[in-house]
Amino acid sequence: MPNMSLVERLSGCEGVFIVGNAEDLSLKSYMWQHIIKELEKSEGLGAALPVFCPRHPETLDYIHAPGQLPQIAPDGVYESLPNSSTH
Repeated sequence: MPNMSLVERLSGCEGVFIVGNAEDLSLKSYMWQHIIKELEKSEGLGAALPVFCPRHPETLDYIHAPGQLPQIAPDGVYESLPNSSTH
């Protein structure tokens, strides 16, 4: 598979977020086809990024579109959930 170094780097990570259109990525690159197929198998591909405020961890918000994070967290104090996906 071409670009194995990218896949090796991703496999060594605790987590990675890919923001964009998975279908378009798959159509244009065999490497992304493989990565997205693996993410789908492990239920690691979602439609939104789950985030929470460290001061209010019981409240979960979802980022679906560009520009939403500054609206939800104007001071920038939000964290993403580790090992989660949202379908």
